[in-house]
Amino acid sequence: MYKFTVLGLLLAVVCVITGEYVCNGDSHLGNCSKSDLEALFDFKNGLNDPENRLSSWQGSGCCQWHGIGCNNSTGAVIMIDLHNPYPITSESSSSKYGFWNLSGDISPSLPKLKSLEHLDLSLNTFNDISIPKFLGSLKNLRYLNLSKAGFSGLIPASLGNISSLQFLDVSTEFASLSSDSLQWVAGLVSLKHLAMNEVDLSMIDSGFLGIMNRLSFLNELYLSGCQLSGSILSLNSVNVTSLSVLDLSFNSFGPGFPV
Repeated sequence: MYKFTVLGLLLAVVCVITGEYVCNGDSHLGNCSKSDLEALFDFKNGLNDPENRLSSWQGSGCCQWHGIGCNNSTGAVIMIDLHNPYPITSESSSSKYGFWNLSGDISPSLPKLKSLEHLDLSLNTFNDISIPKFLGSLKNLRYLNLSKAGFSGLIPASLGNISSLQFLDVSTEFASLSSDSLQWVAGLVSLKHLAMNEVDLSMIDSGFLGIMNRLSFLNELYLSGCQLSGSILSLNSVNVTSLSVLDLSFNSFGPGFPV
């Protein structure tokens, strides 16, 4: 009896250390599928990682890797969260800030992660590369955060293909990202949160709010400092009743802006 008690205690400790896969008897779920594993290794190989943040990315047990989350039942990769927790800011006084920056290229193998729901690469330094068009192929994505990560150029309209997306943040700095049309946003029918702060939208006319009207679940809209101009005489034709936050600050709308 004593032996079984000790074994039970040891198993409990192992469960705490290694996670629930051992505890529920599905220890095989600790190993990624071959396709998920290949996609993650390709993704890693395209990145510059001077702080060795991805040192745990080795072997086949990717569900235990830093920044990776898996479905508890299937073991499929559903989350990549590699946001930089120590971005450079004007208040940065500690030497830790500015470290942990990832850069490089985003591997086109990423869409092989068929179950991916959450992708966060925010606050890194991708050195003015474009947001990859193939991100629009991540059909199950619900959360996409690419804010202030060093991307530049046109925001790809292919992002509008992700009809399951609920959170999108492509906010930037110094207008390094731009969009000449927001028609693609209309395809994001599940969207609840949209942030495009400081994205250059100077080519967008005041009808952009009509596009937002098609997003019946939209709860928060952030378009601060987007170089929007013109006149918005009435919001009567726009359904903003679902919005709890509407930020249009630091733009150049004409007189008569409705309040």
